[in-house]
Amino acid sequence: MATRLIAALASNMSYRPILLAEPTASATWRHLETRRCNPESSGEFAEALKGVDFVVNCLGGKPQRFAAVTQALCDAARSSPPQRIVHLSSMTVYGGASGVVDEATRPEPPLNRYAEARIRCEALVRQYTADGGDAVIVRPSCIFGPGSDPWAGRVARLLLARRLGDLGPLGDGLCNLVHVDDLVAIMIAALAAPGTMGETFNATADWPRPTWNEFLVRFARAIGATPVERISARRMAAEEKLLAPALRGAALVANRIGAGRFVSDAMTPSFVRVLRQRITVSAVKTSARFGIAHMPFEQAIDETARWWNSLQAPTGRTADDHRAEPVR
Repeated sequence: MATRLIAALASNMSYRPILLAEPTASATWRHLETRRCNPESSGEFAEALKGVDFVVNCLGGKPQRFAAVTQALCDAARSSPPQRIVHLSSMTVYGGASGVVDEATRPEPPLNRYAEARIRCEALVRQYTADGGDAVIVRPSCIFGPGSDPWAGRVARLLLARRLGDLGPLGDGLCNLVHVDDLVAIMIAALAAPGTMGETFNATADWPRPTWNEFLVRFARAIGATPVERISARRMAAEEKLLAPALRGAALVANRIGAGRFVSDAMTPSFVRVLRQRITVSAVKTSARFGIAHMPFEQAIDETARWWNSLQAPTGRTADDHRAEPVR
């Protein structure tokens, strides 16, 4: 997500992107100005924000750090306010809500630690606007498209491993996706849109929602994961309750030695719950305000499949080498 956003800003004559990175982060963007600081230090944050007009807060990594980073950003911005902060949140803040949900819908249990961290960050941003700062919150649904590991790379790996497929009743939840480039367009539009201070916007595709089964079968065919496996409720229960805890434990150990990409993906309870959740994230407010033309469903799948297939055997690399923030 951040990679696509930086590329889009760099190609936009109105903006000059500056990357804020921790001192230990590796340099991945040649020719891009990078300012290094401890993002949990409001003093260092304030120094890094000098001369910056707009801030996009794309939080990744461990959710237990989200609040500290967002608090430091807001504290730094109070002393030297940018024109606007665009804070990237998540549809996970709605928790177990069902039916049509809009930006005014309140969270409903169950809420995992990731969702609670996102909710806490939103509260910090709203307090910043209450204190006179200018900020906009964007809540994306499941981010899909080239470079998106959680809902493209991970799903592709699980489909090819025949651990996902037609899930029967367990996959009858509604599939709320947003193409990564559509999300980027919404965030860039939110940077300078007048009359939106303090507002929250859902970011999700404006086409009718397919079920997750429909999406999984269509994506499986596009990447060649055929015949599509029929996954029983018993298998899914074993994945969620037995295999997922073991894989998450293995990933914690492997990540410490830089071998996380060799551990198989875990189908966590929150991931499985999304597949059966009958929720429709409303894009009415966002469409009315920004008028973004969303990529059609079939085109989004075909483009993402081409990206996935391009990462395979010819170069010896796989999408495991491009994993981003894990979904929790």
